[in-house]
Amino acid sequence: MGRKGDLLRAAKAQSVKYTFTRQQLEEHDAAVKAEYRKTIMERVEAEAAEIDRQRDERFREKAEALWAERRAEFQTGSELGDLQTAVAWMLSVSVRVLVERFCWVPIRNGHRTRLRRFAEGVLEELDAIQAAEKKDIIWYARETEDKYGVRFLTKDAEEEQG
Repeated sequence: MGRKGDLLRAAKAQSVKYTFTRQQLEEHDAAVKAEYRKTIMERVEAEAAEIDRQRDERFREKAEALWAERRAEFQTGSELGDLQTAVAWMLSVSVRVLVERFCWVPIRNGHRTRLRRFAEGVLEELDAIQAAEKKDIIWYARETEDKYGVRFLTKDAEEEQG
């Protein structure tokens, strides 16, 4: 065969042959698959953690932007303006309760409904309170309690009264 053939025979004689049983091969394959799965799972978990972090960051940014927008809407520059804004927002609660729980008809096409008369009446009453310098909101709340038996308290005020 020549010099090349002799070198191949020598290399073949030096090479080691391993003989594995089916069980050994299956165990080896299982170990390789387990390591591969572990690597894949670590990568997937790392990507999921990164996605969660990015989502949390986007949520925080949106929440901060929304909070800043709400704060800007609320701050009109004067205490009276801030109070009027808060009262206007709170009146939407009353309107919603009247429509959803007491079946009042929503205002549509400018028709005169009880809801519209209610909203106009509340606005007139608020304007009257603001126009009268001697009338303040605390006096007004006490008068309402005396006349109609309704008084709203905060949780702190309820606890103080015992």
